[in-house]
Amino acid sequence: MAAIVRLGFSLSFFLLFLVPLTLSRTLTYMYELTAVPSDFSSLKNFQGSKKGDNIKGLYQVMKYINEFGYLPLNHNKNDEFDEELESAIMTYQLKYNLEVTGVLDCGTVSKMMAPRCGVVDIFKGPKTLFQ
Repeated sequence: MAAIVRLGFSLSFFLLFLVPLTLSRTLTYMYELTAVPSDFSSLKNFQGSKKGDNIKGLYQVMKYINEFGYLPLNHNKNDEFDEELESAIMTYQLKYNLEVTGVLDCGTVSKMMAPRCGVVDIFKGPKTLFQ
């Protein structure tokens, strides 16, 4: 009888403690593997930016857009909001059912700052410009 009680306790301990702990650690690890590695909260600083603007740090917007496949791999690494970046922003806005303006408006910047997985939206090859 004591052996059955010990077996029941061991099984209860396993099911109530070890399984949830293991599952929690596994899910955390899986999230870390798929989560976007960069912090894009600084994108809010570029709200209102549009083609023709030259803003210090705009490179962060290009990095985000490139990470998810919207900007060509050979795009210049500078702070100029050029026609290619405008086109990439418009494609992003279209993909997420935002108003397609090509401007980093409030809705676009908010969507860009929202948590998401690290999977690209548009696959353009095995490497990105910012690796």
